[in-house]
Amino acid sequence: MSLEVQSLALNALTKRIQDEAQVLPDGILRVADFLNYRVDPILMDSCGALLANRLSDAKPTKILAGCSSQGLLPAVATSRHLQSPVVFAYASVPNTWDSKATLSATIQGRAHWVLTSAISAEDRVVVIDDIVSTGTTIQALKTICEKAGAKVVGIGAIIRNHLLANGGADGDSSPIDGKFETLVQVSKSGTASVPVGITPAVQKQTLPEVVAADVLTERVLREGKVLPGNLLKVYSFINHQVDTRLMDMCGQLIGRVFAGFGIQKVLTAQTGGLPPAHAVATALRVPLVCARETHENDQVVFETMYSAPSESFTKKKKLVLYVTKESLLPGEVVLVVDDFLATGTTGVALHRLVEQAKAEVAGMAFLVEKRFQDGRGKILRELPHMNGRIVSLACIESMSTEGISLDCKVVGDCKPIQATDEKVMIDRVLASAHPSQTHHGGMINASTFLNHVVDTKLMDQAAALLAKRFVDARATAVLTAEMSGVAPALALAMQLRVPLVCARRELSKVMAVAGGTISAKVEGSTDSARGALHIFRDHLRKDDAVLLVDDILGNGATTLALQSLCDQAGATVVGAGFLVEKVFQHGRGKILSTRPHLADSIVALTKILSIDDQGLKVFRCPEPARDTWVRVATDLVHRMSKEVEIDVAANAMKFRSVLGQHMSMDPVLLDACGDVLAAQFAGVTKVLTGAPVQGLSVAYVVARHSEVPMIFARTGVPLTMKGQKILSAQAPTGTFNVSGEFFSPSDRVLIVDDFLASGQTALALKQICEESGAKVAGFAFLALNRTQLVGQRAGAAKATGRDALATLGGKVVVLADVVGVASGRCEVKIAEWLQRLS
Repeated sequence: MSLEVQSLALNALTKRIQDEAQVLPDGILRVADFLNYRVDPILMDSCGALLANRLSDAKPTKILAGCSSQGLLPAVATSRHLQSPVVFAYASVPNTWDSKATLSATIQGRAHWVLTSAISAEDRVVVIDDIVSTGTTIQALKTICEKAGAKVVGIGAIIRNHLLANGGADGDSSPIDGKFETLVQVSKSGTASVPVGITPAVQKQTLPEVVAADVLTERVLREGKVLPGNLLKVYSFINHQVDTRLMDMCGQLIGRVFAGFGIQKVLTAQTGGLPPAHAVATALRVPLVCARETHENDQVVFETMYSAPSESFTKKKKLVLYVTKESLLPGEVVLVVDDFLATGTTGVALHRLVEQAKAEVAGMAFLVEKRFQDGRGKILRELPHMNGRIVSLACIESMSTEGISLDCKVVGDCKPIQATDEKVMIDRVLASAHPSQTHHGGMINASTFLNHVVDTKLMDQAAALLAKRFVDARATAVLTAEMSGVAPALALAMQLRVPLVCARRELSKVMAVAGGTISAKVEGSTDSARGALHIFRDHLRKDDAVLLVDDILGNGATTLALQSLCDQAGATVVGAGFLVEKVFQHGRGKILSTRPHLADSIVALTKILSIDDQGLKVFRCPEPARDTWVRVATDLVHRMSKEVEIDVAANAMKFRSVLGQHMSMDPVLLDACGDVLAAQFAGVTKVLTGAPVQGLSVAYVVARHSEVPMIFARTGVPLTMKGQKILSAQAPTGTFNVSGEFFSPSDRVLIVDDFLASGQTALALKQICEESGAKVAGFAFLALNRTQLVGQRAGAAKATGRDALATLGGKVVVLADVVGVASGRCEVKIAEWLQRLS
């Protein structure tokens, strides 16, 4: 994380503390509403990144946290960035430790226990906590390290609180010495108007002009070609053939830069802006709005849409950008994203659309900026309030046929998104878990990777699998219980970008002083002091859709207590996810006895069928992928049935928000659909689409999951394609043009579009493949239109999707069938092949 991006993250933290923290009696600092009880996972991850940057030079081998969820949260977040395992202490010795040797420290009546095997004399330990006040937790953890012979090489905390009446963290009475990094300090300011001082002070959020993405700048230098007229040819990886892996990394980086800006929608313009904007919207998990192009005299657009004049630099023509009035709403916070910042006309036009909707542009992000064309200057002259809100990932200061000069003073970290093996948790349980030796009752010991020493990389992989399973849940919160449920729950909350609520096993000082809590008993608990779960009542809202998460599903007692908390708060449980399920303890059945509607919404990544003297009997197959396929298709059908309207005059279907005339897209749903479609084809080397907007987003996600480039046909020939061998075919929207250099006879091309209606678009793309000598591997669509609603294009009225199936030939996969029309709505069913699976 660059210093400039670090300052953004730190400023977001200090602003949240300034705006939301409360000082309770005796100097107790309450940050429970965003930091350590109802947790903003993106803010917590930023805190972890900041602490990791400050402590990385200590070269730690272990991260140590205390026996409460508050300290474990930043420890897990820091561990993700330091890539060192987390060890968290227990308040009492768990039965699963089998009387193994332990280390402990008790300070002010609070015990902390760890296994001797968890920390060795060779370890270099960093101790992490959320808030350091008296320093007693830090001292206890340092004592444990001393007993183990390990070296404490650093201490980190999000907040250092100097407000406590006893002043325990001030002066010589503090037990903290050595390398101590804290992000924010809170102290008495000495004035009545501002009773609390925060260091560092909150600053106006100002973005660096450039956060250079190394993976992008390297490609620009290596593959970019300078053409006459200040044209940059990068269509082999950005805006004709798209490297989806590169787009994902750039999207993640932009998402991190704008993490603290409260983005609610991403806005771009067709066509080149769609791939990076889709990647950003996916990273932020917000809707994507795509402005369409039309000509300057389109009176219908002027009268019914938000519209703004623009100009295409590469096409050398004036045009108008427009969006439907339903796609941008008053008060929404919007991020503008495009592939290039050249003259600045597109950026200004997109901003004008947001202005007309009375929404707010929080910032603008571009993959490549040509600084010498003064596009940034044009934007700032017309929109001066955007100063400090425009960022690019590759800034070209000058270019000629002799070379390209880039501004790389500020470098952002780009990390590839790794595919997750469906069996990753099963394999780890088989390799590292074992039955408890001295206690009966089906207990397992997973202390080396799950519930004492935590492998945070494994938690991220598990969270990715759970997020895929719950893609249709529309969760707005994740709820877990301390301690061992915290790491997987935080990882999932970060994936879903929703708040994490951590239920405490005992009332903390903050809870006792502030009040307003609700509790639920954990049936069968033998620990009277920790036999209930507690949360603040207002940390779950009545409209929350809650995912329950824990490490292990045994007899279901903890999960039932979490359900009870949701009931008391009026929230709805939409699913429950576990890393491991002990099937023989029948916890699933107990949950379903009170929540039968969750029958398809309880997910365990690993199932232990039995435990005996021979070890664990583990079901070695992950949950069938086909179950997820059916859920995704069912979700698509539900959304289409609810949101697709019939435009009688145009003899066509009108989309509102699933694809919304492809103006307001749900990138999460599209990504899940792309995953399903990609899984049906093997050996694909390229994905090809043709529609200027409609098919592009679908093709992007299919290519992303196929891990191959996406090529989109152009309906014109941009100046950057002049002089190339062009493959062309006539399509309903015009002539499709593709550069011949992207295909070879060895390619297996998957043709992708949103809807299969007349089939003319797919046939045109097939013709291009045949002309290039490449083989068509098949055709993939979101839906098959079996009705007569095929629009008014020439030659389309007589052909329907049913006819097109026979015309295309080869393998055709769709997820949904539009089978009829009733009461102005489409009748939609999941595709026949998926019906057979379900």
